[in-house]
Amino acid sequence: MTDDDKKRDNGAAEELGGKIKRGVGKLIGSEAGQNEIVHTADQLSEEDRKKREEGKFD
Repeated sequence: MTDDDKKRDNGAAEELGGKIKRGVGKLIGSEAGQNEIVHTADQLSEEDRKKREEGKFD
């Protein structure tokens, strides 16, 4: 996988993550709940990004 492929995959994953966050935020409605979901999603996204950079996939 080339660096360009990795960048493209990372960008697509981040875009999808943003769409999911917005959708969950609309469903939950409460700001506290949204913040918790966003924090968890960010943590998972960061872990996934690191795995992709290392070439480790589950």
